[in-house]
Amino acid sequence: MPKKQVKSPRIEKIEPKHKIDSGKVKTIILALVIAIVLCAFVIYLIQAIHPSPRYENYCNVNPPYFENITKAICESNNGNWTSETIQYTKTSPTQTQFQGYCNFNYKCEQEFRTAQDNYNLVVFIVAVIVGIIAVAFGIVLQLTSVSSGLMLGGAFLMFYGTMTYWEKLSNWIRVIILGIALAILIWLGYKKLKS
Repeated sequence: MPKKQVKSPRIEKIEPKHKIDSGKVKTIILALVIAIVLCAFVIYLIQAIHPSPRYENYCNVNPPYFENITKAICESNNGNWTSETIQYTKTSPTQTQFQGYCNFNYKCEQEFRTAQDNYNLVVFIVAVIVGIIAVAFGIVLQLTSVSSGLMLGGAFLMFYGTMTYWEKLSNWIRVIILGIALAILIWLGYKKLKS
């Protein structure tokens, strides 16, 4: 009697339902790297061309010391005198002594804050303009990784630039800036991404 051939069970290869596409992972990583490098490039370029003010260039980090400071001594050393009234309640409730303290760096701190505000204004203007240009180029370009990186980097730059000077802007200026940026982005998106 001939032997019956037994078929071995067929083993099927089971593939995961959601296979990770290495090309997409590389695209995402490249886009993130482009965004980070773009932001760092613009920030350090601003710093190289227009360095941020340093406190020690405006104020003495070791202000003068006087044993018995008075208003006259303070003001003759370009300081700002702040008066304080001290009442002694334990020894003599009616005894009042007028004293104060001197901030020797008051005037130079004002100059430093003005210089810092001017620097932040430059960062704000450059970062927002470069950010909008980067987003526009990102929308126009056809290569996904590069265009995504430019768009993300541009968005980071606009956020960074706006945050550096945001507290100095009035509410109406903030609304106008955000409205203009939103209108430009919607227009670019509509014109370039509508297909």
